Amino acid sequence: MKQKITAGELMKLTRHFEPAELNQADIEALGGPEAAGRAKALLDRIEPTLPECPFCGAPGQIVGTVQMCRPCVRVKCSECGCGTYLFFTGVDAFTKKEVSLEKAAGQAVDRWSRRKEKRPEAHHPTTDGHNEPTTPE
Repeated sequence: MKQKITAGELMKLTRHFEPAELNQADIEALGGPEAAGRAKALLDRIEPTLPECPFCGAPGQIVGTVQMCRPCVRVKCSECGCGTYLFFTGVDAFTKKEVSLEKAAGQAVDRWSRRKEKRPEAHHPTTDGHNEPTTPE
């Protein structure tokens, strides 16, 4: 028999999940109330470690949702809304390997945390044909 979750318990879980009001089917997709509680604890643990938004500098936040009956996570900016794409749990269609919520969250965090290194300024030859900068006289 499936365990029903109370409205109060449901509200405690919704901090990291979109839409803000999970329904019973979403809780079941997460693996039931206990698994949903573990998922929330995982996301609570991860969120403080996220780097700020690369565009506006606001804090990043990790959010979960249930899409196509599968739990998934992404990281997004708390202000401007930019973010990663969804990382799904379940069997990966390409590798045929099982992806846990922990692994999907790790993938989302890795993607969010990637920053391109600043390229060194391009060195342009000067107008006198040398590669050394010239000073005007």
